[in-house]
Amino acid sequence: MFKNKYVKWVIGVIFVSAAIYSLTMNQQDFTSETLESRETYKNNMLKMEQSPVAEISNFNDFRYFDPKEKWKMFVDFESSPSEETFPMVMTDQSISPIKMAGYAIFTIEDKEYRLMLFDEGEHYLLPFTDGTNGDETYGGGRYINVEKTSNNKLMIDFNEAHNFYCVYNENFVCPVPPSENDVAARIDAGEKILFLK
Repeated sequence: MFKNKYVKWVIGVIFVSAAIYSLTMNQQDFTSETLESRETYKNNMLKMEQSPVAEISNFNDFRYFDPKEKWKMFVDFESSPSEETFPMVMTDQSISPIKMAGYAIFTIEDKEYRLMLFDEGEHYLLPFTDGTNGDETYGGGRYINVEKTSNNKLMIDFNEAHNFYCVYNENFVCPVPPSENDVAARIDAGEKILFLK
């Protein structure tokens, strides 16, 4: 009987250890992938012909929240009619019709959100505001480039949220996130306000 209890205890310890190891490795992989993606983003921003950060002489890097896997979400997607457009307000107060892609539908803190997505050709654009704006993140909101889907599901990773280019250089004209895309919760993921070092 002692032997059986001992064996069960050993098996239990092995199982728990394996589960912890698996979770740890998954988080390490997720963190590594997120950091690599951010490094690629920075390099691309620095190399682009008209870089919004090129004229910032003491620019070192962008600032981010630590990667959090909980903000990588698989959400419902409801497509819009192919001809539907939305009158997007831009930072220069102009109105630019932009092609609607559909809606991302998900729940945060027991509240359902239905955010508008726009078709930018290679990807969907998700401009949004949240509870961190004006504090840890830019007051005008942020955006995510979302991979297109051929079904009713989408993957949205708020860890990939970035500031609009006009945050760094006022010569850029950027979309103003529509009020429909406001998230009341604090999304502590993605890019923060850029403090120069």
